[in-house]
Amino acid sequence: MTTVFPLAVRFGMLYFVLVHGFDTVAQVTDICFQYDTNGCSVPFDLPFFFKTLFTPSCNRHDVCYSCGVDYNISKDHCDKAFQGDTSAACRSHYLNSPPTVGQTTSSHHQQIMSHRKTVLYLINKHYEKFQSVLSRSMVKYIELFQTMELDRFIIQYQDHVIVNWVQILANLLSQHNHMAYPTQQNKVLTNFFQDIIQPKRTVPCIDIKHKTRSKNSIDFLKFEQNVLSILEKIPAAIFKTKLNQLKNMLLQGDNSETKYCEKIRNDVDSSTMCAKFQERITCNEIKLLVCLFFSDVYYLAVELFGYSSYHNEAEFYCNESFVHKCLPAF
Repeated sequence: MTTVFPLAVRFGMLYFVLVHGFDTVAQVTDICFQYDTNGCSVPFDLPFFFKTLFTPSCNRHDVCYSCGVDYNISKDHCDKAFQGDTSAACRSHYLNSPPTVGQTTSSHHQQIMSHRKTVLYLINKHYEKFQSVLSRSMVKYIELFQTMELDRFIIQYQDHVIVNWVQILANLLSQHNHMAYPTQQNKVLTNFFQDIIQPKRTVPCIDIKHKTRSKNSIDFLKFEQNVLSILEKIPAAIFKTKLNQLKNMLLQGDNSETKYCEKIRNDVDSSTMCAKFQERITCNEIKLLVCLFFSDVYYLAVELFGYSSYHNEAEFYCNESFVHKCLPAF
């Protein structure tokens, strides 16, 4: 993808959202792994469990960019499929993750699963509310980028979004729990269960080339133009300085999942509006929201700066049989 920004800018624009947590070794469970495709061809790496969750999607996206033209697949479709894949990975991980407590009874397990399905249903139904916070916060914090230390910039942006998302989810849960009797809720969840893991929703399409928009979508093109206009005013030297700061940061040791969860819960608890709903938002819900945050922001980075690792070798690997399994479905 062509861009006028220097390498430091391309490397630095959205790197700040990908520094929390711990790296884990991705399991070789996807056909794209088995053929050694690199994947995630944006100029920064993914941290902790996102590498496990997102790399299969990154590999498919990488192959889609390089080989999609041979199968009449557009770049826009590759990007949308990538965002859908990563979001689905977050949802599946949340739905299938073990309880935070020890062994549970069958009845307790059913209660946990019912609650998780409710959470996923509500996020799917109201996701534009979450993305509206994401876009507004991005523009706000990008404007502060020059005047803040990088570590403060990273933490404040992510925390600001997650705290607001937790508040939204808490209120949605409260409204939902008072909306209908349990039997009615179960009927609603049954009807929408197929959309929970593979949500049929508008993704934040900001494709510069295609400029395709849903009539119900947020104006992410305007959001993108705002971000790019701000970045153009920031000298490349500032990015280099902040990237050097980033290399010297050891945030992982201070941002374990437990500590981060406690911090977010305390921030939410300090809000009078949402304090009474605090008990409904568990650490698993916070981890889900963080995962969806990374999914959306990484999608924006891929759309803006993504390219294929194998664009110089397309004639070799685009003829391989695994390509059909890596390309996104229509």
